[in-house]
Amino acid sequence: MATSISSAMMFTGFSELPLMIIRLPLFYKHRDNLFHPPWIWSVVSYILRVPYSVVEAIVWSCVVCYTIGFAPSPGRFFRFMFVKFVVHQMAIGLFRMLAAIARDIVIANTFGPAAILIVLLLGGFLVPKDEIKPWWTLASWLLPLQYAQRAVSVNEFTATVGDNVLHAHGLPIDEYLYWLGVGVLVFYAVLFNVVVTLALIYLNPLNKSGWLYLTTPNKVLLQTMLEMKSQNLKLHLLKAAGRRE
Repeated sequence: MATSISSAMMFTGFSELPLMIIRLPLFYKHRDNLFHPPWIWSVVSYILRVPYSVVEAIVWSCVVCYTIGFAPSPGRFFRFMFVKFVVHQMAIGLFRMLAAIARDIVIANTFGPAAILIVLLLGGFLVPKDEIKPWWTLASWLLPLQYAQRAVSVNEFTATVGDNVLHAHGLPIDEYLYWLGVGVLVFYAVLFNVVVTLALIYLNPLNKSGWLYLTTPNKVLLQTMLEMKSQNLKLHLLKAAGRRE
């Protein structure tokens, strides 16, 4: 159940993908006009997501931890909350990276669910690690959710008589693996945000005219402004023609 909450945190991080796509047109306009360096925008966007992750981690932990019957120790509760925070930061970084590379909502919505599917299937939760095919073993070790599951499982089951449960699911019982899992998740969160920054620096919009990035309200507003300018131009020409006569 604890790992299913990690999976839920992945889904909440998915909301970052369309938000990132919507903000890209304005970012490209500012970048091309040299308003600010791209890395400033990337770092500020990342910092603004930290309170969001804190709220998500607190809410999920308070709802889940004691209602399910996890280890009641305050230390283990806060460690559980910290894992949720880091998982959410990693998920946000993952979907921001996909959005920055795809730069289009259709392409991003194609690769976003595919990324979730791969992470969940090879993360050791839906399919236990011992049952994953040998040619997928390396991929499972490279996926961050694998380490989130190990960190949460070690944190909860080592407080009770849960060694048999851990062995049954192919999970270790060494407590140092909690901090190893947290460290790997932090590494992935930083890595994804570095890739986001590089994509913002070197990649250009897929449609430089910007029409693909206009939302429907902006299109209506732009069309109205063009019609008003056209009408004003016609009136100006009619007045000029009348004066000549």
